[in-house]
Amino acid sequence: MVKSALPPLLLLSLLLAGCAELQQEAPSHDAAVTREPVTGAADAAAGAVGTAELPKEPSSADDDRVAPVIYKGTDRQVRMPAAAEPIRLVGKDVSLNFEEAPLGEVVHAVLADILNLDYIIDHPVQGKVTLRTRTPIPRDQLLGVLESLLQANNVLMVRGSDGRLVITGSQQARRMNPSVSGPGGQGAGYTTTIIPLRYISATNMAEILKPVADESAFLRVDNTRNLLMLAGTQAQLSGWMEMITTFDVDLLKGMSVGLYPLEHSGVENTADILNGMLGGASAGGKGGAGAGGDFGQLVKIIPIKRLNSLLVVTPRAHYLETVGTWIERLDAAPDSNFAKKLYVYPVQNTTASRLSDLLNSIYSGGGSKKSSGSIGSSSSGQSGRNVAPGMNIESIGSSSGGGNAPASFGSQQNLGAGIAATTVGAGGEEDSIIEDVRVVADDENNSLMIYATGRQYEIIKEALDQLDVIATQVIIEASILEVSLTEGLEYGLEWTFKNGLGSSYSGFGQLAGAVSGPAAAAGFSYSITNSAGDISAVLNALAEDSLVNVISTPSVMVLDNQTAYIHVGNQVPVRTSRYGSVAGNTDSIIENIDYRDTGVKLTVRPSVNAGRLVTMDIAQSVTDLGSIDAATGQRAFLERNIQSRVAVRSDQAVVLGGLIQDNATSTNSGVPLLKDIPGLGALFSSTDNENRRTELIVIITPRVIASESELQDVSAEMRSRMRHMELIDVDP
Repeated sequence: MVKSALPPLLLLSLLLAGCAELQQEAPSHDAAVTREPVTGAADAAAGAVGTAELPKEPSSADDDRVAPVIYKGTDRQVRMPAAAEPIRLVGKDVSLNFEEAPLGEVVHAVLADILNLDYIIDHPVQGKVTLRTRTPIPRDQLLGVLESLLQANNVLMVRGSDGRLVITGSQQARRMNPSVSGPGGQGAGYTTTIIPLRYISATNMAEILKPVADESAFLRVDNTRNLLMLAGTQAQLSGWMEMITTFDVDLLKGMSVGLYPLEHSGVENTADILNGMLGGASAGGKGGAGAGGDFGQLVKIIPIKRLNSLLVVTPRAHYLETVGTWIERLDAAPDSNFAKKLYVYPVQNTTASRLSDLLNSIYSGGGSKKSSGSIGSSSSGQSGRNVAPGMNIESIGSSSGGGNAPASFGSQQNLGAGIAATTVGAGGEEDSIIEDVRVVADDENNSLMIYATGRQYEIIKEALDQLDVIATQVIIEASILEVSLTEGLEYGLEWTFKNGLGSSYSGFGQLAGAVSGPAAAAGFSYSITNSAGDISAVLNALAEDSLVNVISTPSVMVLDNQTAYIHVGNQVPVRTSRYGSVAGNTDSIIENIDYRDTGVKLTVRPSVNAGRLVTMDIAQSVTDLGSIDAATGQRAFLERNIQSRVAVRSDQAVVLGGLIQDNATSTNSGVPLLKDIPGLGALFSSTDNENRRTELIVIITPRVIASESELQDVSAEMRSRMRHMELIDVDP
């Protein structure tokens, strides 16, 4: 082992210089923390992000804004070690020439014989080296050459914390306590370097170095202090430091930033479209804006809801112009067909509430849908139907069993047992045209307020043109007749016709003058035709023969699917209860009187389909006064009712009959006083017994009024009838 010492004066001067350098570069970490108000913070921030100009706030807002207070620190999170004493190598340049020389001899020749340095061999050094320099090399480069030779033979030269050089194996070197230095302070030998980072994070820098540095070189990746602790040879550390210097720059200062306010579009929707163009994720997607694509990493789109603006960050300023052009295109004023707008539709022929309920039940999923009909017996509406093998009954939406539950988009309601209503679901593709439509009825002005796009309004307007039409009306002309069943009609009209004409017939009844075919006489005509359409018989019940009693001929006009009610008659008082009380010498009798309707009552509810077929629910009753009951002293009431549901074409009559009533009366007449003598009274009196049999016939003729012209024709016809009416003198 060769030992050498530097001159004492030179060593002392180097130590003093190192201490002075440390005091200048590393201020004390115990320095007091200063409290400074921020001045010009906005200008500094604007300058840090490049040339993009941020919008300035109004001066009034600046006056009201509270200035932030910043407490600046020392920017030091670690105390850097003192710089190691450099090895001063002086002398002439040296030429090296080794041929198959043992590695140990080469180490001794370089360190001891040439450089006069102390060293320790901790590990047997094996191997032979051939080294020849063409020209002499400086002495300060000899340690680097020797370190390369040792590393090629899996041997490391470690400079210990005491300054000595230790020659050992690579595995042992990592378990030793090598010297620690700051950036740029490493000398020859395997050392540990602490590298604080200014701008880039320690994790990102480590990821950049991993392809060129062994995993064992990363002793520590400290994200809290943002530093790297690396171990390696002088050559390795020098190369790594060059890479760190390349990437550890102020990234924000090199970024170009643009803030683009939007006027017509939403920030998130626009950001999603731009990120899709750039190949990145959506604004709300995993990974953040701009993640997921190579080009998306160069341009980051950040939506700011509060400002309804897009923040664009890119390392290339020319991208701002391109992205800004697309933002302007996407934020253009929307087409009227796709922009939502409030439309007002004046209702012409119906009520706004009715149309609003219809539209909301379709477009907004509200309202109830009911049906009294049923097909099959399954509540799901599918059993009882024949389906081919391998085929299914398909429907849009989901099915529920309730018949009266509100129907919503995406659901299928069973309207009665087995009848399913199919609607387009709000989550499906079919409803993209009609979703988010709002309809409100203005009853005071009879108008509809519709909030929809232009395309949606066109669809709704087309439906309104078919719904907002003149309501169909029906004129109900009724004739309530009482026919005396005499002279072959004792068993009723139906029995007479059936037995006289056979079972193959169809019939209708109407007033004379409306019968087609042979002219009927004045009064009531009952016409019957067989299936061939030929007239089989015409029965003329003449009013002058007292065979027909016209009770009432009411006529009323009613809207489609509405109820018409007619009552012609009187209210007759009826005693319902009677009781007496005795108070002293006075008897008090209290009677409760109620009133009962008599006469004719007719209730009709027509329903007209597209073929002008009228379905009518008919309820008709006739109440007459009867004789006085001998036991109660109350007058009896004779009531005849008909309830039916029939279907008939417009202007065709339907006849309802068969209500037969028998009235038996007995009249005793004779010589007064003598007719009351027992035993002899019969000689002076006579008794007349009369049986009167009648049948109630109701003839109803509906007439559909579906247009204004038809209504005018009916009005003209009624005026003509009034002009041809004759006044009849009635004796008082």
